[in-house]
Amino acid sequence: MRASSVPFFRKVPFIRILPPFIAGILVQYYVPHSSFLSLLILGISLLLLIIHVFIAAQQKFRFRKTVALLLYTCLFCLGSILTRERTIAYHKDWIGKYNTKGEALLLRFTDHPIEREKKWKVAAEVLAFEENDQWKKATGRIWLYINKQVKGLQKHQIIITRKALQPISSIQNPGGFDYAAYCARQGIYHSIYLKREDFYSLESSSADKDYLSLAQGYVRNVFQQYIKGQQEKAIASALVMGYKYDLDDDLLEAYSNTGVVHVIAVSGMHLGLIYGILLFFTKIFTNRKGVRLFKIILILACIWIFTALTGAGPSVLRAAVIFSMMLLGDLLSRKSNTYNTLAASAFLLLIVNPFYLWDIGFQLSYLAVVSIVWISGPLYRSVYFPFRLLRYLWQLMAITFSAQVLTTPIILYHFHQFPNLFLITNLLIVPLAGLVLYVCIFLLLVSPLHSIASFTGLIIEKALWLMNQCILFFDKWSFSVTDHIELHWIQMILYYLLVMAMGCRIMYKKKAWTMIAITCCIVILVFYVHRQVDIRTSRRLIVYQMSGQSMIDIGSGGQYISLTNGPTDTKAERLLAATRTKLGLLRSTGRISTQECPVIELNRQKIVFVNNIPNSISFPADIVVIQKGSFLHMSDIHRVFKARQYIFDGNNALWKIRKWKKEADSLHLRHHSVPEQGAFVMEY
Repeated sequence: MRASSVPFFRKVPFIRILPPFIAGILVQYYVPHSSFLSLLILGISLLLLIIHVFIAAQQKFRFRKTVALLLYTCLFCLGSILTRERTIAYHKDWIGKYNTKGEALLLRFTDHPIEREKKWKVAAEVLAFEENDQWKKATGRIWLYINKQVKGLQKHQIIITRKALQPISSIQNPGGFDYAAYCARQGIYHSIYLKREDFYSLESSSADKDYLSLAQGYVRNVFQQYIKGQQEKAIASALVMGYKYDLDDDLLEAYSNTGVVHVIAVSGMHLGLIYGILLFFTKIFTNRKGVRLFKIILILACIWIFTALTGAGPSVLRAAVIFSMMLLGDLLSRKSNTYNTLAASAFLLLIVNPFYLWDIGFQLSYLAVVSIVWISGPLYRSVYFPFRLLRYLWQLMAITFSAQVLTTPIILYHFHQFPNLFLITNLLIVPLAGLVLYVCIFLLLVSPLHSIASFTGLIIEKALWLMNQCILFFDKWSFSVTDHIELHWIQMILYYLLVMAMGCRIMYKKKAWTMIAITCCIVILVFYVHRQVDIRTSRRLIVYQMSGQSMIDIGSGGQYISLTNGPTDTKAERLLAATRTKLGLLRSTGRISTQECPVIELNRQKIVFVNNIPNSISFPADIVVIQKGSFLHMSDIHRVFKARQYIFDGNNALWKIRKWKKEADSLHLRHHSVPEQGAFVMEY
């Protein structure tokens, strides 16, 4: 007799568990509410489930849907409670709840200081603050920005400062990166800028040694000693430890443009290579129970040591948890379902930190693996090559293409560009990067043997130089990347629905899935047409929020001209790329200095850019943009221009802006503070 097949969702319980749990996380994040309500609902649900246990067996089947609903309710409440507890701003002793202005703060560095152009950046935890001449315990994390002239900073250093905490604010440009929200998800809400005289250090305990930091320092020192090229050292550190702070910005952008940035961002691919070589070398062990247990423990130890060494990012953690589950399943002789294992690992990681859900690495990691598992096998088997080398290349192409299917919408939504040459670059760079990773590990093992280590370092240097040159070569091609892609979140959801509908159409052969796929395509196309019409018809003046500088665009029909009061700032241009894409400013037609051209006219509206009060008695204008104004009173500037709108841009100090705002309010003048209110956008 033919055995009935088990339905798919019966084989993957964690896929059923995950949606209500994630829903609880999302609701708590976007609609914050007290844990008491969630705990009350959770308690009632658990009580009803306990009562259900004692119901007669013949009656239980009647309540199966109610039991399922109660279980999902418990998971929803659990996600909500964990998110609330993980949010440090709700803790009773959070430093943000106290008025610490002028009071001493006791801080401890939690990471190694990162070197920036003009300062050091380091995360610090708050240990206590001074209140009424007594130390009071507090919690919280902050960013410290320390003057570059200060030397000798190190991890776990304890300092005392009386500088006031400054709330972290985002650069509020349309479509720009929300830095404040990003920091908040890491438990950081404040920052302090320190000079040498603003703090003093305390002696750290010698017993408080950080062996992980010592190991990371050892790896960097080995690469520093045996790999000569500066960028080659930086790439080696990124490959092995995920340390990218020494990488040149242009080289990093080239890796991103060519679609192989995942090679230098330690991810599941790197851990997979480590896992593969560990399995290869442990084949010598027999399958006896005790020896098998030792082999699995050895592999697990190596996996988690490497994970810790790389900083335990979400994508590496995902791979480490999955490999651990696979090894434990092998030890227990249990065959696991790949989709269920993926969902289980995601569930465990989100229990540890619900905010991983917003981590782009976490999202891309899981989507890439699901895409590869779902698509690469059938795609690879669809074409057969008789030669082994061709089969290997086709397998690599199938995996690379499959990974793009589900990751592309996330990439377009966040980064607004698509690497057109991803297939070619991945075929060349991924195998080379895998070999370099293995050789880097070999270098660490033979580092005490100077002659062998020197030769190995030379091989790594030449291989990484070749890899960098390949990337730079492809990046120079004008069609290497398609940029200025704006994807609405509804389009992103429709894309995933489209992919799911196409997959179900192939598997189940039902026409309804075809209609769903066609509908998704039509709606996506409607969004695209609407955006193209908006780009061609819109005309905008934008004064951007950029700290310490003035950045202004005048856009029309997808083209824009920039007005600045200083030289081109490459970093600022990169920061504005997403905003310009959002606003439909796709092609630059030039740059004008506001010092050389202080007056422009847009659709009969006169716009003036000023740094000080002109000598003219009267010069009527519609809008005045004040750039680093040196005048003292708004009444003086209004007497000259009599404008209907005054804009204070990011070149002005906040104390000046606040003074001018008070004066403008007393004179009933319209004003807009770009540093405080965000970018000024005007249709003309």
